Amino acid sequence: MKKIFPQNKKNIQFLVIGLGLIGGSIAKKLSKNNYEVLAIDKSKKVFEMAKKAKAIRGGQEKIDTKKKLFVILALPPKDLLKVFQEFSKFLDTSEFITDCSSVKGDINKLVKKYNLSSKFILSHPIAGSENSGFINSKANLFKDRISTISKLPGNSSRSLNACKELWDELGATSIVLDYKLHDKIFSLTSHLPH
Repeated sequence: MKKIFPQNKKNIQFLVIGLGLIGGSIAKKLSKNNYEVLAIDKSKKVFEMAKKAKAIRGGQEKIDTKKKLFVILALPPKDLLKVFQEFSKFLDTSEFITDCSSVKGDINKLVKKYNLSSKFILSHPIAGSENSGFINSKANLFKDRISTISKLPGNSSRSLNACKELWDELGATSIVLDYKLHDKIFSLTSHLPH
């Protein structure tokens, strides 16, 4: 199958929703790799900080419908329903969507409800820090780390490959893990150090 990244960087836009430690680190690394990164964050201060740091180019107003849009949800699971409701037009028109959540069961239900099964791949980077927030984000956060990828019924092979390539681009190694097993493992280990 033809690779999606890094060819044609000019034809790709990433939309990172949530600019905390994980989302900020993703934005910084993708920008460092010369991708066009846009973002949405509930904090105007954080959004401006990310622009000043050149981690992002702008917000949703800069989305170019002629380019392929890849959406990354870097939010706590409790905030995802609101994102699905408020930003469904971006989710519907995107090429590929992934999340960074440590719990997958509820997300799976949302993916089914919003009919996004073909393009929404569950993922979870096993990376972090005792510090949180954009201010502590760094482009190399995922270097030599693992990201789990959980395939759902209906996922397209193109979206699955895009997710693997994304984590490669970010410096992580991907492993495929059933989402139910993922939730079981991470409910037991979520408070252990990364």
